[in-house]
Amino acid sequence: MLLWVFYVEALDYMIDIKSLISQSLLSDHKGYIKNLFDFVASYLDYNEIKMVVYDPFSKEAVTYSGRRGDMPKSGLKKRKVSQSAFNGLLQTRKMLLVDDMQHTLLTSDSFGLNDRDNRSLLYLPFIASEETIAVLIVAHRSPNAFSEELVTGLKAFAGVGSVLLYLILQTEFYKEKAILLNKRMENKEKEHQNLYQMYLKIRDSHIRLSAMLSRMTDEKAKITKTKGLS
Repeated sequence: MLLWVFYVEALDYMIDIKSLISQSLLSDHKGYIKNLFDFVASYLDYNEIKMVVYDPFSKEAVTYSGRRGDMPKSGLKKRKVSQSAFNGLLQTRKMLLVDDMQHTLLTSDSFGLNDRDNRSLLYLPFIASEETIAVLIVAHRSPNAFSEELVTGLKAFAGVGSVLLYLILQTEFYKEKAILLNKRMENKEKEHQNLYQMYLKIRDSHIRLSAMLSRMTDEKAKITKTKGLS
């Protein structure tokens, strides 16, 4: 019976992972992280959650964080960080599961967490193209808060999730580039139109000026002719 319950729970877990991947395929990276946070919240009881994403295309690092009471009502809290700060969070390229930080040299400050009373910690790097592009950090005030089975499942997801996040970031980067290029082309086209309109105005001014000079010349010729007759 116990084995059957474990099988059903594992099946539900895999179905939820498949749903997470399907939802994320239609999202930007913020939607991906929001879905991931919701997924983690449905399986892990945590006090603080944080994901630092390094975009290998734009070369920017951004932190998204939330607390158990805040998510998902207030959404993601976003804060830009420097690349050096991101590199400082890279404790290792492997997953860390710390049952009690009080028995180690690690602290909440080591991972940029706000709550210094955190005891349990999950550190999960997301690696794609041999580069760490994100780090998921989950913490709890109680020791031994995270089950190894669920954490192992998250680690398995991180393999697929890393590639997915990389593709999402790549798509966003080139989409923004395309939009920017299109705007530049539109601006160039408007600039050309403005120059052409200016040319037309100058040409019309020349035509009017030529007509005015022609009339003045004709009037002067008439006046000269009249004086000659008198």
